[in-house]
Amino acid sequence: MPKRIWWMLVSGIILVLILSIILEELQWGPLVGLLVGIAISEYYREREGTDDVEVDERVQTNIGKFMIFTFSLSNLLLLIYLFVSEFVLKQEILPSIYLILYLLITFFIAFFVGPYFLKRK
Repeated sequence: MPKRIWWMLVSGIILVLILSIILEELQWGPLVGLLVGIAISEYYREREGTDDVEVDERVQTNIGKFMIFTFSLSNLLLLIYLFVSEFVLKQEILPSIYLILYLLITFFIAFFVGPYFLKRK
């Protein structure tokens, strides 16, 4: 099995486990959807004969800049929210579960979505 499949399986299972911990119940639907999605994507990838796109140093530099920008902006927004809610309003506006989901989405965008589109350009 290629390294790519293992990476998708492990990261998907971790996300399903985090979702299950958050909702306090094991989520079978996303797990089955994950396995079916990986199987379908690998089937089409083998059928079309497409492999990972080769990238040069310039693309790697752009991916690094995108990741730094994404993390900087998202952490700045989170810091502003925490500062305002703690010192200005003196109350928590959003439950902590939403902050965890915000951070998970930020990591997903910075590590998967952004590099995918930057490699395809």
